[in-house]
Amino acid sequence: MNPSITSRRPGLLADNDPANAHRPDSLTLRYSGDIRTELMAGAVFVLQAAHPVITTALNQHSRFREEPWKRLQEIAASGRRFIYSGQEASLREGQRLREIHRKITGQDDSGQSYHALNPEAYGWVHTVFLDTTFRAHALYGDALSEASQEGLFVEWLRLGEIFGLRRQDMPRTLPQYREYFRSMVKDRLEYSPLIAELLGTAAPPPPDNLLLPATVWPLLWKPAGKAKSWLTLAALPDDFRQKLVQDFPWTEKDERNFQRWRQVVRHTIKALPARWRQLPDAWHAMHPVQEKAGEKRELRTAG
Repeated sequence: MNPSITSRRPGLLADNDPANAHRPDSLTLRYSGDIRTELMAGAVFVLQAAHPVITTALNQHSRFREEPWKRLQEIAASGRRFIYSGQEASLREGQRLREIHRKITGQDDSGQSYHALNPEAYGWVHTVFLDTTFRAHALYGDALSEASQEGLFVEWLRLGEIFGLRRQDMPRTLPQYREYFRSMVKDRLEYSPLIAELLGTAAPPPPDNLLLPATVWPLLWKPAGKAKSWLTLAALPDDFRQKLVQDFPWTEKDERNFQRWRQVVRHTIKALPARWRQLPDAWHAMHPVQEKAGEKRELRTAG
């Protein structure tokens, strides 16, 4: 295993520890569990995949092209275990993820050896999630206060340790994090055929449970693919969009349309009941007492 990635299991934190991202009132559950973060999913994957080590690993080891829906289900299940199922489940998932990535190694096109547990590449996966949480609220709601961002950063550091990163592999302060993210986007991430593929509108293989003729799938995907590509471009940092400008230009018309779309999302989300503004797993994690009480009422009714 790469010596910069620890296999040591972090200890449990007290429920009231500010670094505990799994406590019911954590900022991670509140803000990362907001449904608006789902609008950032495409940007998250593109930014992660644009790291050259991750690009190579995906091309050589992943089956996301052949089995995109299965991979999405696996990623969603991993996220539930890591964020929304409590500390013990998160620690187990962190260990599982390290074991999976320990086996991903090889050589890139230039003959340079790589390992998925390279701390810069492995850490970049974790790094992207924090910025896109900030960006989700800035784009589709109200920008998070400095205090909220600081609190999220403290929880992000703890989650990084569970993920397998050492403290010296992560920025020490929020300003350092912001500068690191900006420099990585500007100077380290690369536009590649893989990124063009992710931003394209070609139809992936249809879901296994599609109850329609296979010939219908490309027709159904056409508008969805365009929307996916457009929303992903809209959510990317400007410095990275500049790298795509030749193949995926972001025009003034795109920007005007996106500003209108942002307002629609903002007003719609604010009109929703609080429970509907959170992802179901996040809501359950934020209200464990209510959920247990509800389960007891159901059992009494069933009896």
